[in-house]
Amino acid sequence: MLILAIAFSTLMASSSADLKIIYTNDMEGSVSTCGCATDPGGGSERRINWLKKQKLDPASTIYINSGNTLFTDLPSLEHENKIEMTGANILSESMRMMKIDASLPGRSDLKKGVSVFHTASKGLPLVISNSDDLKFKKSLKIKRAGRDIVILGLIQPEFLDQSMMLELKLNDVENTLKKELKELGTKNRPFTILLLYSNEQGLKKIAKQAKGVDLILSAGIQEELPQAMDLGGVNVIRLLNGGDSIGLLTVKSKSSGKYTYENKIVFLGPEYVGNNPISAKIKKYEKMKK
Repeated sequence: MLILAIAFSTLMASSSADLKIIYTNDMEGSVSTCGCATDPGGGSERRINWLKKQKLDPASTIYINSGNTLFTDLPSLEHENKIEMTGANILSESMRMMKIDASLPGRSDLKKGVSVFHTASKGLPLVISNSDDLKFKKSLKIKRAGRDIVILGLIQPEFLDQSMMLELKLNDVENTLKKELKELGTKNRPFTILLLYSNEQGLKKIAKQAKGVDLILSAGIQEELPQAMDLGGVNVIRLLNGGDSIGLLTVKSKSSGKYTYENKIVFLGPEYVGNNPISAKIKKYEKMKK
């Protein structure tokens, strides 16, 4: 489940171009289609083909992934490990092909251990601001649509198993956010995106302290969260997404210095079928599963 929290904060005056944000979350190891009896959708091949059809300007587009991606959260048998690792490698490769800018791991990504996750996610731009694991970035800095952009990532420690917390060397999320925002300063602050893996209660606490954060993308929220709610002046909207769909958010600057947004979730149906450089690997993966 992905939550989009937007604080209506000031953008840089020079930010006139629309910013496009592609987002994926909760793919749960979905390399190919969902396998549904009717209208199956999703899969790495279709995600790549969808992006190609959009013809988005790379100079104003960001691709972000927010948790629960490479592996399913369901228990797996020992003989399934090779199959799952093959699938995770294909997912990682497909995200690299889509020029991913930032990825935050979630609980299912870490179920086999942090070292296994690092192997499976090789080459992905990983960010966890509250982790002392040096393989994760504290922040990622990019420039798109005429503005400087900083991407932070936080994982709520109590949302993970004790072993995961220890392996990741996690610190308190609130203190980490305060520190990161302080380092960014207040003058000419870049457009700041926070990736958050948390629950509803954790999101509420973070939103109250997220002054200076322009956009919060959060995975791990319970389905009971209402379609829209206000968190201390931050507008929160639940976006349904998963392995069978992909999201596209358009951030528009207004003359007042604020921004508005338009969100679209696209079901990856048969119109996005078609061979691409990763198709052969997916077919081999499907044979392994049989």
